[in-house]
Amino acid sequence: MRQEEWTASMQGLSRLGNISVKVSGYRFEPGSPGPDYHRLCTVLLEWFGPNRLFWGSDWPVSTRHVPYEETALRAQSAFPADTWSRVSDLNARRIYGLAAPSNPKPSSN
Repeated sequence: MRQEEWTASMQGLSRLGNISVKVSGYRFEPGSPGPDYHRLCTVLLEWFGPNRLFWGSDWPVSTRHVPYEETALRAQSAFPADTWSRVSDLNARRIYGLAAPSNPKPSSN
């Protein structure tokens, strides 16, 4: 799909209030995340808003190129600080109907 087609399609989907987008599948290379990823996240945030986006790491595939922790930090740097908790956690729980994780007691073994 060409960039123009993708843009038109995504903008059309953003007008539908029942559509949310998982931001994932971006192949991070060693070094800088690059301006394209930041631009992509900024545009998606503008179109869909902070309550209709959620991030996915694509683990374990993403670890072929950079460690998971670096993938998460790069993604976090692409979003404003006040939206990261929604994009990285809260929205996915709401959209998928997942409960908040419980804090199990540490094993005594």
